[in-house]
Amino acid sequence: MTLGLVSFGLGLWLIAFAPEDNASKQKIHTQFLYFENAQGKQSQRFDVEFARSPEERQRGLMFRQSLPSNYGMFFIFPVEEQRSFWMKNTEIPLDLIFIDSKLIVVNVVHAAEPFSTTSRESTGPAKFVFEVLGGIAEREGIDSGSKLQLAGELPWAY
Repeated sequence: MTLGLVSFGLGLWLIAFAPEDNASKQKIHTQFLYFENAQGKQSQRFDVEFARSPEERQRGLMFRQSLPSNYGMFFIFPVEEQRSFWMKNTEIPLDLIFIDSKLIVVNVVHAAEPFSTTSRESTGPAKFVFEVLGGIAEREGIDSGSKLQLAGELPWAY
C-alpha cells in the first residue's frame, strides 16, 4: 500500500512539474531579433521577452533593477497608432524603439529617465515598441528608418 501511494504521489509530481511542450510556442516566438539601419549596419542580436496581453504591456519592465545589454522587451499592440510610454516604477533608463507594422523604426526615445511620468511618444503610428537598456540604440546604430529583422516568426496574436 505504501509503495502504491509513493508511486501515485511520484506520478502526480511528474505531471505537475513536467516541462511544457515548447514546440508550439517556438513556432510563434522569435528567439532573437536585430536591426539593420539605412547604411546596412546590423545591430547586435537581442534576446526577446514579449509583452502581448494588456497585463504584460502594462507591467513592462517595471520594478527591474538591471537588464542585460543584449536583452529587450517587445510590446505588441492590436492596432497601429500613436504610442506613448512613461517610466513610472521603471528603475533603469531605457531606450524605447517605436516600430510600425512594416517593421520599420518610426523613432527612438533615448535613455528615458527612470521613475518619470513624462510621456515618451512615437512620432508616428507604431504597432510595436522594443525597450532596451538606455544607450544601446545609439551604440548599435538603431534609428528612424532602421528595419527590424527577426529570427523566426513574430507572435502577432496578443
